[in-house]
Amino acid sequence: MNYKDPSRRHRHHFLVKRLEELETARRELLLQLEELDAQKNAIQLEFNELQNVDAPISSLPDEVLGMIFETGVLLDDLPKSQFATLVSHVTHSWRSIALTTPRLWNTIFWDLGRQFLPEDAEEIEEPLRVALSQNLQKAAEIASAFLSRSSSAPIDIYIRHLRLEELKHGGADLARMFELIHTHFDRCRYLCIQDADRWAVEKTAEKICCRPAPLLRSIDLGVNIFWDSEVEFVPSTSFLPCGTPRLNTAHLDWIKVSFIHRNLHAFRYLQSLRLVCFIDNENDHALLAKALNSMRALDYLELDLTEEVPDLPALTQSTIRFLCLRINQNHHGRATQCFQAVSLKTLAIECELSESEMGFDLDGSSQAGFPLLQHLVLIDITINRLELGAFASRFPQIRRLTCQGYDPGFEMGHVLDAMGAGAIERNPASAAEVSLHWKKLHTIAVSGPNAALGVPESQTASQLNALQAASIPAPRLGVPDSQLNHLVATLQAAGIPIRRLMLPPAFITHADGGMMTSLRKLVEVEDFSLDWPMPFEYSEQFGGASVNF
Repeated sequence: MNYKDPSRRHRHHFLVKRLEELETARRELLLQLEELDAQKNAIQLEFNELQNVDAPISSLPDEVLGMIFETGVLLDDLPKSQFATLVSHVTHSWRSIALTTPRLWNTIFWDLGRQFLPEDAEEIEEPLRVALSQNLQKAAEIASAFLSRSSSAPIDIYIRHLRLEELKHGGADLARMFELIHTHFDRCRYLCIQDADRWAVEKTAEKICCRPAPLLRSIDLGVNIFWDSEVEFVPSTSFLPCGTPRLNTAHLDWIKVSFIHRNLHAFRYLQSLRLVCFIDNENDHALLAKALNSMRALDYLELDLTEEVPDLPALTQSTIRFLCLRINQNHHGRATQCFQAVSLKTLAIECELSESEMGFDLDGSSQAGFPLLQHLVLIDITINRLELGAFASRFPQIRRLTCQGYDPGFEMGHVLDAMGAGAIERNPASAAEVSLHWKKLHTIAVSGPNAALGVPESQTASQLNALQAASIPAPRLGVPDSQLNHLVATLQAAGIPIRRLMLPPAFITHADGGMMTSLRKLVEVEDFSLDWPMPFEYSEQFGGASVNF
């Protein structure tokens, strides 16, 4: 710029030079800051490394750190499906150990969620198709990462919410997921396909279960009857065609009897079976009978059977020692006589409904069908339907009686009173009649609804501890339980050789001291225990866990 005034021209040159000097100084400062940041980062890294070296976990072997992680992800209050999130919040070295510990990545969760695609639609709307594709792609990516990190370790596979519609429209993305699982199926230790329609269960099983499964120990196949498809599945190959030498536990929920019969080779060596099924024709009943008789190693059976056909022959099984029975019959059949097990030692009967509503007819020959029965377990029995006389007539040779009440106020006193203790006190002449029943009964166990079959004792104990921690009052002792010593003495005098009572821990803790002292002089007193096998406890460990990929 041409300044006419020399002083302004001089000032202009001065300012330009000063701006250049300041810009140069600024650049130098930025370079110095970058250098200082670099030095700080290097020093911080060295400091962190030294701190990690002296950290308490640095002295632990990698194997121990891996075991700590494995224990942590199995805690009840942390679903294993959240493990990846947990791993991202630990130190780098510990995270590296976790990523290279195969057993921490051996559980594959695949949950399609509730897509609710339209039924029987040849085409679906683009947004639904894109959402399904993205869901399947993400599931495949996560499954691939877990399968890779699990190396050669045995794997557990959980698949939920599959329907015919998802399988029809899944395309290449679904095929990739099936291929991933199929490729690694020889490492499968536990397989769960639940909350699916029948077609999807059988199709999925066919797709992924056609390789040898030398490690497979347990399967859980379940149909959601509210989603069930009317489409009949036509198999192209059998389920687990290469045999399953180690498969000893199966939970089959609303699976067709024809599927079980068609694949008897897979279930031949079962030791524990939980079966929920529907019988609406004589052919299915015959197939079920044949299937049960072919399982020569079966020791434990839970049978929830709905029958629509009256007067069918009794189902028989010669090896089981533990049977949990729930028979729903619409033709007033004799539920306790529809099954015969000559080796049975323990029988559990679901009693939430009344005997007549369930079809239970306790008449008939004494202990027919269960000649070796020693332990009778009555589940969800109610106070107002505690008709033990019928059970005593039907099963007179038992040595143990366990009653798990449906009512919160269910107590030992109600059971002893129903056995005749109250009647004898009111009318001593009735003692002779009572003494005719249960001449071998020496142990009685009673609990409220918290100790149902399938609930581990540790869980029941934790519930009790939680109530105590919350300062919730102890259960109120009813009048019958305040006089247990008198009721026990009355039954012993009537000829029932009671030697042991098993009571809820809360009752033992809060009962009257004098009454308990008197009671212990008559019988042994122990904490309540079902003394029942828990073959499905492993499968129920993650029963509520799911991952919506």
